[in-house]
Amino acid sequence: HNKRFKTDSQRVAFSQCVKFSDLGGMRKHRIALLTT
Repeated sequence: HNKRFKTDSQRVAFSQCVKFSDLGGMRKHRIALLTT
């Protein structure tokens, strides 16, 4: 049970990291569109 909880928390942390990087990528893309 504890092992499963650990993997779940890692999955959540990973999804949060991906979501954050996606936001950063979109922001960079938007800045690139504005500068061109």
